[in-house]
Amino acid sequence: MLDYLAERYEMLRVTTQLAIAAAVSCLVIIAPAAAAEAEFQERVVSERLVARMTNYTKEADESFIVSPDQRHVAYATVVGSLFGRKMSVVVDGKEIGRYDNITGKTLLFSPDSRRFAFGALRDGKRLVVVDGKEEITGHDRLGGGSFVFSPDSRRLAYGAGTLDKKWSVIVDGQPGKLYDSIGTGNIRFSPDSSQLAYVATRDGKWFVVIDGREGQPHDGIVDFSLVFSPGQTVGYISNIGSKRLAVIGEQHYGPYDRVDEIAFSRDGKRFGFLAFDSGAPIVVIDGKEPARHESIFEGTLVFSPDGRRVAYGASSKGRSFYVVDGTEGAGYEGLGKIMFSPDGRRLAYFAQKKGEGNYVVVDGKELGPYVNAGPQMSFSPDGNHLAYAAGTKRRLVFLDGREGSSPLGLSKGGEIIFDSPDQFHYLSMKRDGEVFEFYLVEEKIVRRGER
Repeated sequence: MLDYLAERYEMLRVTTQLAIAAAVSCLVIIAPAAAAEAEFQERVVSERLVARMTNYTKEADESFIVSPDQRHVAYATVVGSLFGRKMSVVVDGKEIGRYDNITGKTLLFSPDSRRFAFGALRDGKRLVVVDGKEEITGHDRLGGGSFVFSPDSRRLAYGAGTLDKKWSVIVDGQPGKLYDSIGTGNIRFSPDSSQLAYVATRDGKWFVVIDGREGQPHDGIVDFSLVFSPGQTVGYISNIGSKRLAVIGEQHYGPYDRVDEIAFSRDGKRFGFLAFDSGAPIVVIDGKEPARHESIFEGTLVFSPDGRRVAYGASSKGRSFYVVDGTEGAGYEGLGKIMFSPDGRRLAYFAQKKGEGNYVVVDGKELGPYVNAGPQMSFSPDGNHLAYAAGTKRRLVFLDGREGSSPLGLSKGGEIIFDSPDQFHYLSMKRDGEVFEFYLVEEKIVRRGER
């Protein structure tokens, strides 16, 4: 029943079930503690009720989302009696409309968390609801999981289909060209929000469409692989026969047996991906293969915010480790999420030791062990503080290795967000029978002499 409220964090080798705990008290002052990175006297914690869920349904379970700024929650739910069954969308406890159905996987907050959209059905008509306003699409189908806001939150795009099984991408309310299908998870705005790219198919061939212009045909393009770099370069993974290529702009890399997702640095000047060929793992950074390992972990390649550093997970002789700037780190039984600080100087990740538990490794120093750790982790803007979710009996928010007092029952998509170098917030949940309450928890680091 609580699957939609608790995230399940997959260590790359060992799966750890995260515990959900109830939020406590509206004002908590934690005993003074001195952190290694920056001494502080206390953490002042305040909580504010965001929403109360009293009608748990399967639809709420499957649709529950959290806004990017971690201050809002939304879900679809069933309302009315068995014979008058309707559906509604609830945002921060307030209902938006009543419909015959809510299109699955369409609930979406904009990047700035100020806008909200979803797809619905009423009286046989497909609707798109944006900021509470209903628009009749004139289409017979809406693509679940296809809704995308632009990075500046001003534009909305989604896939829509006709009864004769043709599909197009609607952007700014205007339909594009009809195709046989639109690639799953492959509708993307450019970082500056000026361009739109998506994957489409016609007569068995796949291609990327950028602002209405079709690119070269491929035998296939991998779902969810399309990405815009900050420099406006488009990357994706394509099929050529039984092999795969990493396509970065006009350059093709491969063919390989398999290619992992493509990662760009924030400045768009660097790129990398992990691949496999004849069973051998390959790391490709800026088009070159700096090293080969016995095994590599997909989805772990990450650049530092300044683009100067790069890290990825690998293993050899039964030990798992992160390779950072070409140097292998300490070995563990399992590895989890990795993160650079905003200035790129510091590095933190989750790891696991057999028979000991979970650790948070910060700049090579181990914090723990914990029964539960992650996946929530965040550096302060100045890089001086690290907040993360961990615990033994209860999963709490730790700051620089020091335990807090607010249990962290983060919802799906939950994160810890720093608002300034000494303030951060997150969502917490508590349950009373069949009632679920969501709280915005805000913490402030108060140093000596400050009150």
